[in-house]
Amino acid sequence: MSAVEDEIIRKVRKFDESTQRRILDYMATLEQKGTIPLGEWLKQAESLRLELLEQHGGKDFGSTVDLLNEMREERLDDLLGRS
Repeated sequence: MSAVEDEIIRKVRKFDESTQRRILDYMATLEQKGTIPLGEWLKQAESLRLELLEQHGGKDFGSTVDLLNEMREERLDDLLGRS
């Protein structure tokens, strides 16, 4: 076992069982991040794109960047009291 692994074990042992469980759950989510194959991700992205296109009546709804910019502008207007 490496020095880093020993250090992790020593630190985790200091916590109560409930906290150790939360740490373990968090580590499980870290393991799952980025494990989806690119092809599968692309299929999911295309499926979502088609779903959004259908929700917008088949009309192009702009890019994600456009949507984010619009949301930022609306929020800034709200904060500044503009309509």
